[in-house]
Amino acid sequence: MEQPEAFEARQQILTGLHAGESLLWSGQPPTGLLFRPGDFFMVPFSLFWGGFAFFWEYMAIRGGAPLVFCLFGLPFVLIGLYLIIGRFFIDARMRDTTIYAITSERILVETGLFSRRTISVRLRDVGPVTLTERADGRGTISFASGVPLSGRRSAAAGITFELIEQARNVHQIFESAQSRHRAIS
Repeated sequence: MEQPEAFEARQQILTGLHAGESLLWSGQPPTGLLFRPGDFFMVPFSLFWGGFAFFWEYMAIRGGAPLVFCLFGLPFVLIGLYLIIGRFFIDARMRDTTIYAITSERILVETGLFSRRTISVRLRDVGPVTLTERADGRGTISFASGVPLSGRRSAAAGITFELIEQARNVHQIFESAQSRHRAIS
């Protein structure tokens, strides 16, 4: 039986399909807090940044420094708080509101914290596709766009379906849909 979140995602995608277009697959990235490989660098950096900013503020306030010195450190403290903990919650919320889909005509990504943004690329415009798969079957599919935009890659060149379940199966669904679409065109 389909999970409630998956059902809602499927319904949201279905409402935006074009006439004659069918949904072949939809899914979402994992929810909750997630530690990524890049965090091996970011955690020590954020602790260093935040530690220095907190120390500056503490010393400025404790030492009776002029108000301008205390205020100068506040943006750095806020950035430190975001780097240390806030970015994990923003990332979790973004993934919680992200929906991926493959249709008979295109690939879609719907996401957004405060407003919905939909990225749509027609199957015929998708260039090379990269599948990165983990041992548990989760993986990331990266789609490149073959449509140039002012002599450069298009804005859609960086579309990814991040850490989806059964990534290899989803990759095969995409390849089949793209093959069918090219045969028809």
